Amino acid sequence: MEAKYLLELEDFVALNQHLQDKEDQQKGFSYTTFVVMTGVGCIVLAGVTAYLFIAGNPETALACGFTSVVGAYMFFSVVRNRVVSLRALRQRLREETKQEMSKEHSVRLTATGVIDTCDGVTQSVPWSSVKDVETGRGCVFIFTDGGVWIIPGRCFGGKADLEEFAGAARRYRTGAERQA
Repeated sequence: MEAKYLLELEDFVALNQHLQDKEDQQKGFSYTTFVVMTGVGCIVLAGVTAYLFIAGNPETALACGFTSVVGAYMFFSVVRNRVVSLRALRQRLREETKQEMSKEHSVRLTATGVIDTCDGVTQSVPWSSVKDVETGRGCVFIFTDGGVWIIPGRCFGGKADLEEFAGAARRYRTGAERQA
């Protein structure tokens, strides 16, 4: 099986986000869950504040309102920080990966390993050096001892073809493990 493509900035962002998702899963922390729960908490506190104020309890309403404002500040701070860090990541990746993005890549899966051809230079990695094959964020990621190949989903006919490519890589890798 073979995939040909040009790397784009978003492919490197997808890798970074995929790795962040994995780290969040390992920690048992979900950024999305945190943001949703904080947002819902702010809305509930705002509702309680309004109810207490209408009910004639302005001191308690003031305390609840203050807590709601602090919660909203935390919510928007977290969201803003995530947006700012994603922008900084894109800028850093844009600078670091400029040369990689202008080259056509061809990744071929064979019984002996993964063969990457880029600008006429061929690099081969045996399956014994492949640590993991993962899919996520619309890409296939092949992790090796020396780095990672990012194979974007756009070079496939659809999600089924992407999964077929990843499945073939996993089968080759599993076969190599059995032989070792």
